[in-house]
Amino acid sequence: ENYLVIQQLRMPEKMRFKITIEESLDVEYIEIPSMLLQPIVENAIEHGVRKKASGEIRISVKKDEDITVSIEDSGDTDQNKFPKFRDSQKSHSIEIHDERVRLFNEKYHPQKIITQRDFGEKKSVVTLTLKNFV
Repeated sequence: ENYLVIQQLRMPEKMRFKITIEESLDVEYIEIPSMLLQPIVENAIEHGVRKKASGEIRISVKKDEDITVSIEDSGDTDQNKFPKFRDSQKSHSIEIHDERVRLFNEKYHPQKIITQRDFGEKKSVVTLTLKNFV
């Protein structure tokens, strides 16, 4: 949240954000690895807000069997328009994120992080599923 507040101060007329955390989650006892979310949020700001007249970042945290964190922006990162988002040519931040997740999954088994990306014309969503975190 602090990172988003700082970014909003830099672009007060452009950026809005909303963080929704399921009420049943006790966030004080859930440890998400450092530097896992910040690069995704940074990308959402860069591609979903900065290059537009205005935009919104939405982060939601839910718990079913696992914990799901979704970061959504109102950006245009359609894979067909931007070649760097195709699987064969990932951006550096995506490569670094994927490597962090791979290392985490190797070291902290049975805890596991699964990343899903959906880059569309009207919005982009990155969903992290945190298995065995609770």
